[in-house]
Amino acid sequence: MTEKVQIGILEDHIATATGYKALLEANEQLQIRWSAQYYNEVESSLEAHPTDVLILDVGVDNSPIDPNPFPILHIIPRLLEKYPEMAILIISMYDRRALIKATQHAGAIGYILKDDFESFEKLDEIILEIAEGGIYYSPEVEQRLSRNGQSTPRLTKRQSEILSYIASSPNMTTGQLAEQLNLAPSTIRNHLSDAYIRLGVNRLNSAIAKARKLGLITPEN
Repeated sequence: MTEKVQIGILEDHIATATGYKALLEANEQLQIRWSAQYYNEVESSLEAHPTDVLILDVGVDNSPIDPNPFPILHIIPRLLEKYPEMAILIISMYDRRALIKATQHAGAIGYILKDDFESFEKLDEIILEIAEGGIYYSPEVEQRLSRNGQSTPRLTKRQSEILSYIASSPNMTTGQLAEQLNLAPSTIRNHLSDAYIRLGVNRLNSAIAKARKLGLITPEN
């Protein structure tokens, strides 16, 4: 990747946002383009600054005069419709399975818990993976979302198709794959996100390897 990954942040705690900046900008491949404390700053910031990865906290106030939390499950698909190439990563203290699952279905491509210190130590690497079309969930989140009681995970027809396509063309970008399959990039990420959860992995290579091992896609020659 020759150009820096451009990052936007919605985080209502200044100290936390400052920590993100210090951690991420230590990596020369990343650049924080903007940061907001309230949701009403987000859309104007996106219009003013190209953003590859958007970090969202949950429960942030709409504005300084409106303390109601912004409607994240409505906002995520709306933003992705306008910026289909942008990836959205949730970083939050909320660990409720229903909420995590809902953000996944809304289009977020990852969810990191704020007390997941191991993930934070490699947050720059995670952001780079996400910018390249990857998906990441905290290990505890993966456990909450995993479907217990199924001896063999099941993938949808579309998920198998996408994983098979990527396995056969590993250098293809998310945008190129979306064009080949006549899907939006955000739709590709949504399918991969659910496939990762079903397979119990958080890396593309791991998903392909496990799907091959289980016979869910064509084995490697």
